This record gives sequence, structure tokens and C-alpha cells, in this order.
Amino acid sequence: MGEEVARLIGVQQSVLAAQARFQRQREALAASRDAILGWRRRARAARTGSGDDPDAMYDALRQALRGARDDLERALDDLDSTTSALPSLGPDPLSLLAVDVPTAAARERRRAVSARISEARREETALRASRASTRFEACEALNLERLALMPALSSAKRDAVTGFSAAGLDQARAEARQLSLILRYHRRIGVRWLDALIRQRRVEGASTWELVRVGLSLLLALLAFGWLSRHSASLLAFADERLSEADRVDRRVAPSPLRLALRALRGVHRPLGRLALFQIVVWILPSGLRGLLEAQLVMTIVGWLLAGSLVVNAINAAAARRAHGDRGDDALRLRSLQLVGRVVVGFALVLVLSARLVGKGTVYDWTLVLCWFAAAPLVLILTTWWRESIFARVERAKRKRSPTQAWVLSKREGWQSFFAAMVGAAHLIAAGAARVARAWLGDFDLVRRGHAYLFKRELERLGDGGPREEHSPLNPEALAALSPDRPSATWIACPANALRDALKARAARREGGVVAVVGRQGMGKSTMFRHLVEDLPDALMLCCDAATGASRIAEALAQATAASTPPRAPAVVILDDAHAMVRPVFGGLEAFDETLALARGRSDETLWVFAVDAIVWPFLRRARDTRPMFDEVTELAPWTDAQIGELLSARSAEAGLSPIFDDLLERLPASADELDRQEALASRRDGYFRMIWDYARGNPAIALESWRASLVEGRDGGARARALQTPNVDSLETLPDEALFVLRAVLQMSPASPRDVADATRVPVEQVENVFRFGRAAGYLAQRDARVFVPWRWRRPVIVLLERRHLLVNP
Repeated sequence: MGEEVARLIGVQQSVLAAQARFQRQREALAASRDAILGWRRRARAARTGSGDDPDAMYDALRQALRGARDDLERALDDLDSTTSALPSLGPDPLSLLAVDVPTAAARERRRAVSARISEARREETALRASRASTRFEACEALNLERLALMPALSSAKRDAVTGFSAAGLDQARAEARQLSLILRYHRRIGVRWLDALIRQRRVEGASTWELVRVGLSLLLALLAFGWLSRHSASLLAFADERLSEADRVDRRVAPSPLRLALRALRGVHRPLGRLALFQIVVWILPSGLRGLLEAQLVMTIVGWLLAGSLVVNAINAAAARRAHGDRGDDALRLRSLQLVGRVVVGFALVLVLSARLVGKGTVYDWTLVLCWFAAAPLVLILTTWWRESIFARVERAKRKRSPTQAWVLSKREGWQSFFAAMVGAAHLIAAGAARVARAWLGDFDLVRRGHAYLFKRELERLGDGGPREEHSPLNPEALAALSPDRPSATWIACPANALRDALKARAARREGGVVAVVGRQGMGKSTMFRHLVEDLPDALMLCCDAATGASRIAEALAQATAASTPPRAPAVVILDDAHAMVRPVFGGLEAFDETLALARGRSDETLWVFAVDAIVWPFLRRARDTRPMFDEVTELAPWTDAQIGELLSARSAEAGLSPIFDDLLERLPASADELDRQEALASRRDGYFRMIWDYARGNPAIALESWRASLVEGRDGGARARALQTPNVDSLETLPDEALFVLRAVLQMSPASPRDVADATRVPVEQVENVFRFGRAAGYLAQRDARVFVPWRWRRPVIVLLERRHLLVNP
């Protein structure tokens, strides 16, 4: 018994000595953290140029990092080891003694030593974990300082470290070793988390109730995803059919934006659903699991794969809608996109994961370089797949082949066909990119106006713009048919479409109100209202003039109400040219105010629409800006060049004219045939319409007037286009200020009498009559029923002059 007590005392002394070593090791770990702070200060000083040479500092950091990796590897080995530095308590020899032998003191000593050993083992385990954590933090900190120092290195040193050299290879091996150590360390953390979870111990974000919630949520998400996967195609097809019916009811010439979005969704709904399910699963997972490095790596990889699949399917769906070739290329296109997507996602994952784990070092730079090398075999594979399709597309690309296309087709057979296919593919890609660029640039007004200016200069270079053969003015019947004042039976899709549909829908719902439609004269307000009245049988349209007032409008409203069966107020009352009731003098808004009060008093079920000229609108708004006049104000946008071209073509067809542009053609090459000539004429026609659009500022009436003024009649009796004919504005530039005020008043009160203009401008009547007489002689004023107005031909020059003199505001 004495020998056993002595042995236990020796074991206890060994445990105490081991605990003392543990304490010293803990102090050494604390000192190592201070050493890391010293490395950080030295590296920061080297980066700023106030310390050691960056190249030397980089080498020193690498040496320290190598030692830290060695220490981390030993710490991880110790962490995985089952051996212990503590002595074993050993077997109990007192169990062999007789029962009546008193062994209480020895057994008490044994229990105390056993408790001490258990405590020391816990300290040893905690010390090993702390040592591994400290060494890992040291590796991470030193590696970050190394990466931060790389921009400050000399070019030779940086190229050697990141290039394909011996130093670069050594650095890559070091980064690979660090990567393995990081994964090994985090594997221990993941195993410990799972062990705690399996043993049903509470860990961060993973209690029993939390796990139940997560399981139920995942089950519901999977069931919902399975149901949507089976029925999504039929649901989207049903929605597309309903939207198609709505487009037909609205008489849309193109699919609505909602239907276009639905079509795009039909092409990507499956990968989009998988990506949405993945995001939901990530959101449902416990926070503790999401914090594990292994889980983060898996989420990154899966997220990139799903996102790549979504992008590939979206590109394939967009290309399928625009494809005009053989439908047999669909499978090949999808296969090619999948190959490119896999390569791109693969390299992207390597870059993302390497930057996440070991930083943007040598492995990261090597991967960036290898991306370019990987493009060569990828191009070779794609060219092999698409070779026959490339030759077929080049063969039907154009009616007349370019030298490049002819060479490509001449090398269709033999060993040269592969290189010819590559050239043909580059040619097709360049041509497609050019078409896309032209279409994209054509969406900008500035580009289209620049094209119109260049086209006008080109016509000026060809000559004086007159026809090259004898001609005569266009016959009066054709001129009258093309007049802007003549109503047209053809409705052209224009910016007023949305307004017309909105007014029609509002009238159908018997939703009253008072709205204003603002636009320059000639923007199509009256035409839109006429078509609106044709579509709505219970609509009333009144054309206002200076004599129109509230009593006259009330009388017309009462007659329309009595004529309906049963008697009911019209759904819409349209006051065209409502600005005619406005006179820019003191008290000149009395008639307009009375009419507005009448409209507000009877707008419960009747929609009142006031059409106001944009020239009068600023005066009206400034005069009544203290209170809202209208429930809504819609300003009509200018027409586009395509809409102007469609208008001119439609009105010419109504007049029985088919204008030709032969006199505006340049001399074609000797090899040109009739198809080349027709293509050149079509290009001239489009350029001419764009030039008119630019001159008219998107005003259809001014564009129509400029069009008919530029047409002449040839010897064959057909209409021929000549250079744009515009009036000579020299007589306008010399006008005095009083005449400019008179012109502005005429535009505001068109048609206007001398007395009206004199009251508005405070210019004497005699002087106003002189301005009228001079304007009629110069042509920029015309007279009808003792009242003058600015004719369509001169309207743009007069407006431009007044805007330049700041007498009109360009909306």
C-alpha cells in the first residue's frame, strides 16, 4: 500500500509538471500572436516605402509563412493523434488485497490523481485545439500580408513569382500546401459540428426544434418545386394564350411587353426554378451549417453551376427566337452553349475558390493565363461542330458574295476546309455584330439625326437637287390629296396609340374626369379623336373656335343627351382646338374658364378631353398655375422616323402616287444588276424619309407638307422625289421685334384678325396690318375670311425663329 501511494504521488508530480508545460506553451502561443503583429507592421512599412525593401520583405514573409505552415501541420497531427503527454494512472494493485485491509487513504489518493489527470487531459485537448487555431490564424495573416505586398514588388520579382518559372512553381506548391492545410483544418471543425449534432447536443443554430423546422421547410420546398416542375409548362402556355387573346382584342400589331416577358420566362423557367429552389434551401439551412467552410464551398459550386445553366438557357432561348436558319441547328446551338458554359463556369469556380481560400496569388494568375490558352481548343471544337452549318450560312448570306465569302466557299473540301470554316465563322460573327450595332445605334435620336444630316449633305453633293429630266409641278389633285388638312382614313401606329387606348378604356368604364391633351398643331390630335369617335358611339366631338363658349357647348351636350336612347350624357366629350377659346390678353381666359367649370360640373360619368396646342399651353399653365386645371395632362411625343415614313407611304398610296427616287441615285458600279438598283432605291427612300423626319422634328403634318412640296411630275406622268424643298427664310431674319411679337400672337390665336393681334401685343392696328401685308407678300402668312395664319410650309421656319429669339418654348 505504501508503494502504491508513492507511485500515485509520482504520477501526480508528472501531471503537475505536464500542466506547467501546458501553461508555458499557452504563454508561447500568446507571444506568437504578438510576433504576427510585428510582421504586419513590417509588411505595412515595406508597402508604404518606409521600411525594408519589398522584395526582401516578401522573401522574409515567405520564410515565416513556411514555418507557420510547418507548425500548423504539426499542430493538426497532434490534434489527430490519440497519444498523450500525460502519464497513465495504471491498474489498481490494491484490488488484490484482502477485504479487511484498510485502503481508504490510498484509494482517496487514487481518486484525486485520476481527477487531476482528467483535468490535465482536458487542458491538453484545449491546448491542441488552441495551438491549431493559433497556427491557422498565423498562416492566414501572413498569407494576406504576402498578397498585399505583391503590388509593391519589383516587376522582375512579381513576374518571377506569378509566372511559369521555378520561383512561380515553388510558390504554386506552397499555395497548394496551404490549401490542403486549410481544408484539413476546416474538416476538423465540420466533423466536430456534426459530432455535436449527432450526439444531440446544442450547437449554434442547430437545436432540436431548429432541425425539425429545417426538415419541414425543406420538405415543403421540395414538394412545391416538384408540383411546379410538372405543371409550369402548361401554366405558362395557358398564360401566353390569354395574353395573346388580350393583344388581339387591343389590336396590337406586336406582342405586349408582358407577353414578351412571358415568352422569355418560358425559355428559362426550368433552370430558373432550380436556382430559386437552391436559394430557398440556402435560406432555410441553419446559420451554423452555412458558416462552415465546406458548406460555403458547396453552395458556391452549386450556385455557379445553376447560374451558368440559367444563362445558357436564356441565351439559347433568345437565339431561338431570332434564328432564321435551319431548325436543325437548335440542338447544335444548345450543345455548343453548354460546352462554353461548362468551360467558363469551370474557370470561374477555380478563380473564385482560389481567391477565397489562398487569395489572388500565383494559382489565380496561372488560371487567368490558362483561360486564354483554353480558348484555342474550344474554338477548334466549335469549328468542327459548326463547319457544315458555317458553309451553308455563308452560301446563303448574300446574293452577291464578297471576296472573303467566295474564298471560304472555294475551300469547302479538303484539309483547308477547317481554316476556311474559321474564317467564315469570323465573317458571320462580324456581320452579325455590325447588324446588332446598327440596330442599337439606330435607337438613339442623335444617331438618326446625324444620318439625316449626312444624307442631306450627300444630296447637296450630287447637285442642286433638281431632277435630271424635264419635270412639271405635281397635279393639283395629288397635291390636295397629300395636304395635311385633308383627313386620312388610315390609322398609323404613333405615340398617340397608348392615349387612344387609355381614353377608350376609361370611356367604356364610364369613368368621368377632365383631362388635357397637349401637342403641337399637326401632331395628330384631331385624327386620333376622329378615330376615337368612330369606335365609341356615345362620344361627342366639338371643334372649337374663337366664338365657342360654355353656352354653345352646353347646348350641344343637351342635344346629344336627348338624342340617345335612353337619354344619357355622352361617355366622352372631346373639345378639339380648345385653345381657340384662349386669348392672350387681360380677361382672355373667361370663355375657357366657363367651359372648364361646365366640364367639372358634369364630369361624374362623362370624360371631358381638352385638346390644347403646345404653343398656347405655357401661357395657359402660367396663368392658372395656382390651382390644378385638369385631372391628367398628356403631352404627345414626336413621331419616330419609321412612323413618319409609314405615314408618307400610306398617304401617297391614298393619293394614287408611287414616287420614285431615281433622280437621287449615285452612279452604280458597272457590275450592278436590277436587284442592286432596287436595294439602292430602298436605301434612298429610307434616308429621304429620315431626312424629312429630322426637318419636321417628328411633326407628321409638317413632314407631309415637306413631302408634297418635294414631289414633281416626270415626263411619264409619275411622281418623282427631288431634294428637300424648304422656303427661303431670309425675309424672316430681317423682321423687327414688333413683327416677331405679331407672328407669335398669330401662332397663338391662329387664325387671327388684326384687332385680336393688336390687343394681344399692344402694337397699333395699322402696324399689325402692315406686318400682315408684308407676310402675305413673302408667303409666310396666308389669309382666310379676313383672318391670317401661318401656312404649313412656313410653320417650322417661323417656330424655329421664335424659339431662337426666346419667344416660344420648345417642349
